[in-house]
Amino acid sequence: MEVFNLTWGDVLWNKGKLRVRSTKTQHIEGCELRYVPLRDIRQFLEDTFQAALPKGKRSLPADALVITRYDESNSNLDKPFRKIIEAAGLVPWPKLFQNMRASCETQWLKDSERGDLVANWIGHSVTVQRKHYVQHTDDDVDAFNAKPSFKSVNTGGNKPTRIDAKARDIANKVKPSKGKENASEQRFSTSSGHGTNNPTRT
Repeated sequence: MEVFNLTWGDVLWNKGKLRVRSTKTQHIEGCELRYVPLRDIRQFLEDTFQAALPKGKRSLPADALVITRYDESNSNLDKPFRKIIEAAGLVPWPKLFQNMRASCETQWLKDSERGDLVANWIGHSVTVQRKHYVQHTDDDVDAFNAKPSFKSVNTGGNKPTRIDAKARDIANKVKPSKGKENASEQRFSTSSGHGTNNPTRT
């Protein structure tokens, strides 16, 4: 888990970002670490920092761990996390940690952040983002329905529409018949200039 390696030196307060070391991809060049914006977690980190300060101190060592209650020997954090959720009066959801990441990623995308940026912050590719993390909910439908519907380009009523233009084009291809039996008889000429002409009555 990336949180086990997080130190207070990784919290770059002045730059507004968090340095995350990825143990899963550290063997891949350029994927050893990434940076995540602090905006949505700054207050939680500030509260945790203040609570961790020894009495009379105003700072913590840069190598001091942010997460101290659990360590890497506890490889499955789902159990203690589930107890915390239930103690808060909530119902645990499937895939506790993955779904929190997915919810965060989905919300950032809804905030109109660029997909490639969000994928980089979360720590995977845009392909993985679209396939496994982006969530679609009824809120998306409600938000879409709340927006004004799209309108025709012809808002003034004077400019011809594409349908009008197509109708005129067809009408121009309909030529009066030269037959004398019925003056209203017409023949339709195909656009290719050959083939049979089928008379129609108007």
